[in-house]
Amino acid sequence: SSTSGITTAIFSETAINETMVRNTLGSIFIVCDYTKIGQTHNYISANVNKLNYLITDINASDEELSKIQDANPKMIIHKVEPLSSAAINQE
Repeated sequence: SSTSGITTAIFSETAINETMVRNTLGSIFIVCDYTKIGQTHNYISANVNKLNYLITDINASDEELSKIQDANPKMIIHKVEPLSSAAINQE
């Protein structure tokens, strides 16, 4: 979310996510579908201002993405068409 950053409901994921962010030498990419945008869970993995790119699908709320962009004006947000389950099964 724009206020909490990257969060998870699973405590054990927090340390892994924090380590990945801390040890990244280049840009930090977050890839998630629209159901994750604007959601907040109990455990924080990274602040939104640590992120460089957010890639999500076209169903993501423009209002929520705007809040995220306001929280980190340098972040590049890109919306893509979601893959259909048929396309996934063919690969």
